[in-house]
Amino acid sequence: MAYLGDITLGDTLDFKFSTVGTTGAPTTLAGTPAISAYVGNSTTQITAGITLTVDFDGVTGLHNCRVVASAGNGFAAQTNVDLVITTGTVGGTSVVGYVVGSFSIENRSTQALPTAVQNADALLGRNVSGGSSTGRTVKQVFHFIRNKWVVAAGTLTVYDTDDATTSWTAAVTGTAGADPVTGVDP
Repeated sequence: MAYLGDITLGDTLDFKFSTVGTTGAPTTLAGTPAISAYVGNSTTQITAGITLTVDFDGVTGLHNCRVVASAGNGFAAQTNVDLVITTGTVGGTSVVGYVVGSFSIENRSTQALPTAVQNADALLGRNVSGGSSTGRTVKQVFHFIRNKWVVAAGTLTVYDTDDATTSWTAAVTGTAGADPVTGVDP
């Protein structure tokens, strides 16, 4: 049995499965075989929209099951579905109850993973100490390295990327006799 993925309500799903006899050789699924769908923990079998092709493409023991998973056929979103042989024999032995596949209908996370750009932007917006996206951010560190900054009247002003909007300020103390640095505008 294989998990066939999360599909959208209304999708058509095709999948293959095999049957083998007691010797392990591929064997035809006989005895008016049928596949039914069980949704979640329900005991109601859905047969509408399910087509079983035995010995698909003339290959003994290879079968195709097509499921039209529409609301009109009894399927619903936010569900898990198991496909079960409800009538059939292989080499004269009943195989009723064998699960041949399962899938879900719009029942897995649909939240898209963030892109590289979104991850980079989020990192730049994080606090340098971690744990939040406020306060002293990674982006502000780069403002001082790359953007315009000015020291005037004991205050360091670091600008945003437009070199006009203040990103942050800090008090500056000088040392007597040292050459003062009063600004940079890369």
